[in-house]
Amino acid sequence: MTQTNPLDTHPMHSSQVDMIADIGQALTSTFDMNEVINLIMKNMTRLFELENWSLLLVDDESGELYFEVAIDHENKNINGLRFKSEEGVAGWVLKKKKTLIITDVTQDERFTGHIDKLTSFKTKSIIAAPLIFRDKTIGVLELVNCKNPEKVKGTKLKLLTLLADFAAIAISNAKHYQYVNQLTITDDLTGLNNARHLHYILDTEISRCMKENKPLTLIFLDIDHLKKVNDAHGHLAGSEIISEFGQVIKTVLRPNDYGARYGGDEFVVILPRTPKAEAINIANTLRKNILEKQFLNSMNLELQLTASFGVATFPDDADSKDAIIKMADDMMYKVKHSTRNAIASA
Repeated sequence: MTQTNPLDTHPMHSSQVDMIADIGQALTSTFDMNEVINLIMKNMTRLFELENWSLLLVDDESGELYFEVAIDHENKNINGLRFKSEEGVAGWVLKKKKTLIITDVTQDERFTGHIDKLTSFKTKSIIAAPLIFRDKTIGVLELVNCKNPEKVKGTKLKLLTLLADFAAIAISNAKHYQYVNQLTITDDLTGLNNARHLHYILDTEISRCMKENKPLTLIFLDIDHLKKVNDAHGHLAGSEIISEFGQVIKTVLRPNDYGARYGGDEFVVILPRTPKAEAINIANTLRKNILEKQFLNSMNLELQLTASFGVATFPDDADSKDAIIKMADDMMYKVKHSTRNAIASA
């Protein structure tokens, strides 16, 4: 005998079944995270009448929850905002792996109200569903101020659960694709872009700068006397220094800048929309950061190192990708063959 769920008073209509099939096919047919989120957003508003909704994901390294997207929170940007995994409604759903319906948040101690204080938004009700993939909760989907939240049961609750399941699969696939793609463009030792991807970045950014009539400046740098370190302490020490140099380079990168390992102990910093004078200031900051850094602390060596820098600007100093790389490289070798620990500009 088949046992029926008392909540299932209304079976799914064929149109709802077709819609779920379309959603499932759409969500699992793309590896682009932005496209996945847009599909979720489109179908959230399609299925439920609500004021706001949020997608929170788990940071794989810290375990924290963060807002991947928050729709229409009074136009306040809370994307990226983080909090502890056990905190609030989302934290409860994450831990329990259960969908939670709160029709009145003022009567539920799990609701903290932190986001309302940041956004001046008034949360009245929340429906939160876990995103579970292979028995691991990867995030939480929150529907805020849904119309008649007490009626989200039976078929509607099934629809929400199905959408959350599809979303979990699609987000996991997209994150895995991003990870694999990142491996193909990233230098293993430094975490910077690799030389192959450097050329793609330069092609793209030079084309953009030409359209915008903006300069692009390249900083080429090479570690001074790395061979002496290798000879004295071994190649493992040399590899660790290259890794640490990558971390120092990241300290000067602005949101739209790029760092790359060109090969061996040579690095390139790409500065789109940046005139030469500004780039020289950035190079000086990087040179200072290198001087102040103690390398190989993990090996109890505490070495102080320097680097030689070359700076060249497109289109002032060169009119092509290969020419701008060569010009910055030539300037770096000019320093390398003279004083070292200095900057030369074309």
